[in-house]
Amino acid sequence: MMGESNRTTEIPCEFYSDKYPDPSNHPITIVLFTLLYTFVFLISFAGNMGVIYATIRHRSLQTVQNIFIVNLAISGVILACLSIPLTPVTHIAKQWFFGSLLCRVVGGTQAIGTFIGTFSLCAIAVDRYFRLVIAPGRPLRKVNAMRITMIMWAVSIVVTLPYVYHMNLMKYSPKHGLCGWFCTEKWPSPFSKRAYTIFVLVIQFLIPFSIMTVCYHAIFSFLRKRAKTRLTSIAQQANLLYVLAATAGRETQQHKEQMTHLLDQKKRVVAQKRRVTLILVSMVFIFGITSLPHNFVSTLMEFTDSRDLLTFYKTDYTYIVSLLTHLVGNEPDTTVAPFASLQPLHSFVNRYHSAVIPCANFETVFIWYINEYSGQFSSLAMLSCVTNPLLYAFLNPEFRELVLNGLAGVSWANNFVSKSWHPTQTTVL
Repeated sequence: MMGESNRTTEIPCEFYSDKYPDPSNHPITIVLFTLLYTFVFLISFAGNMGVIYATIRHRSLQTVQNIFIVNLAISGVILACLSIPLTPVTHIAKQWFFGSLLCRVVGGTQAIGTFIGTFSLCAIAVDRYFRLVIAPGRPLRKVNAMRITMIMWAVSIVVTLPYVYHMNLMKYSPKHGLCGWFCTEKWPSPFSKRAYTIFVLVIQFLIPFSIMTVCYHAIFSFLRKRAKTRLTSIAQQANLLYVLAATAGRETQQHKEQMTHLLDQKKRVVAQKRRVTLILVSMVFIFGITSLPHNFVSTLMEFTDSRDLLTFYKTDYTYIVSLLTHLVGNEPDTTVAPFASLQPLHSFVNRYHSAVIPCANFETVFIWYINEYSGQFSSLAMLSCVTNPLLYAFLNPEFRELVLNGLAGVSWANNFVSKSWHPTQTTVL
């Protein structure tokens, strides 16, 4: 009789992805994103590990700036290993499979990786600014760079602690027909969560973006002025050659060779100027474009309850958009369902005010979901896992050549790197 009584009280339930399917659950979507995520993982992991390996192996690369670049690469490896494999699973399945411990550990590690990446970009910008503009003959010492690195890690861990502390593994409400678990933040009050959101917005985006913009603008102005001086000098030398040729009444072979040499110099300076401009603008632009959408939407959603932001014709496109934005982004996305963060990195960067109440009814679940899903836009960070090794390391000819030789170990790697490439203004950046 007791067994029959228990069976009568059991409430049948379904997984969220089964009860409320969306385009992300389509087999073609699953296959397509599996292939794309695999490709991105291989590129980002190989690129960042190549940076770390080459720097550790070759003493010539163990410079102050490369200490920060290795730190950036470590951040990329952390995000690639913990975000790329877990994000598609949690976005598609709409639940957390990995237990209570990993709910805290994975999210916390991803959060630390995100902060380390951002702080490293700032350190690189400030180091370049002082090395080129303020004190060209007095570079930062390695011991001081190591101290700065330790401070960055300490600050990243401390800032992440509130997020990790409030992470919890929670269960869907069976009485509303939903089964499974989700990993989410549970703050004591909406105010505390909003305060942490604003704090993260300031320290993870506004301050770093401002520092990078100021430093690279100053570097750009300095190098542009130096390029202008060199071009003026070349023009003066060319005019002098014209005067000498006119005075002599004829243009000698020596004059022709000197003029050709000056024209080649001018072309190189102009090309260097364009290359430097492109690189500096790219550094600021990529950081801004991979961080601004997330921060804007997360702040907007912190103070808004919009139920239909990504629902069109009664079809919810939240998860498919989240997968797309995460794939081309750089910070891993964590908020993907009618619950806070399934894969918890972005819940870390997105503090929304509704994730403090257990799922009491479907309306609560839905509103919880609406306030949490905007984290998908912050996922425009995965892009930097691929671009950072290229932008900050492989544009250095020496670095690129050593990495290629280390990976291949055969003659084609030497041929791949142009022997005519000489250090330019780009390499000192």
